Amino acid sequence: MEIHQLRYFCAAAETGSFTRGALRERVAQPSLSQQIIKLERELGTKLFDRKQHRVILTESGQNFLRSARAILAKINESKQELHDGAKEPKRIITVGATPVLAVYLLTPVISKLKRRDPSIKVRVVEDLPWHLLPALSDSLIDVALVGLPVAGREFRTGKIMRQALVVAVPEGHPLAKRSRIRLAELRKDSFLLMNQRFPFRDQVLNMLRGAGVEPDVAFEGSSIANILSMVAAGAGVSLVPEIAAARKDRCRFIPLADPHARFDLGWAMLKNRLPTPEQRLFLRTLKEVSAHRLPAP
Repeated sequence: MEIHQLRYFCAAAETGSFTRGALRERVAQPSLSQQIIKLERELGTKLFDRKQHRVILTESGQNFLRSARAILAKINESKQELHDGAKEPKRIITVGATPVLAVYLLTPVISKLKRRDPSIKVRVVEDLPWHLLPALSDSLIDVALVGLPVAGREFRTGKIMRQALVVAVPEGHPLAKRSRIRLAELRKDSFLLMNQRFPFRDQVLNMLRGAGVEPDVAFEGSSIANILSMVAAGAGVSLVPEIAAARKDRCRFIPLADPHARFDLGWAMLKNRLPTPEQRLFLRTLKEVSAHRLPAP
């Protein structure tokens, strides 16, 4: 029995899918499936009932899930004990964040934290959400800044802020002077969206389609900064989190009238690891900065 087999099993069990479990563990789906089959053979029991689009734990699988989680938690605890027993303690915090949060929230948090205690060093890992949580599970990062909720009972989480989406339009757009916009009013516009690697794109598409808008996608970007530059150039409109709404020439940001165009942002840590004094100070600073982090007019 290998540690990675336990991780793959937990990922499939907690996501309800071999495909989503493979994405979480950053492996190919056939590799994850093969390792779980090997695990079942070694245990001499079937852990999953395979359905067409999902997998369901058998009774044996449910019992084994508790044991697998306990084993992985013990491994993480041992890693932490080795880390804490180092001769020269290091005042380092490793924070993982999605690109939007790294740019628009984490930067002012680090600035304020360094003013409070210059001896603390913050390392930042910028990555996609489905990479950050496995990195957290493997103790590669201490804190992950992600959208809520997150899957996995091994995490403790805290809400940072509730974010609304705003519409970014060129200053010459017919709706540019409106105080609010309904999604349905954007039916005839071209849209500039994040590319398919980013889950934020799916949130935007689901909201648009829920309002009866099938978007004409004119541009797919890898950063909100690039998308806003294209909006300012008149290439189309976009939906962005209000935290990303900043002063930009030839670009206007207008709140949405749709009440469901909102989502929660938060932090995640491992339950079985007590926060260090440095991590507690980071979380306190994060809470203070996020409470005052409003988009510029």
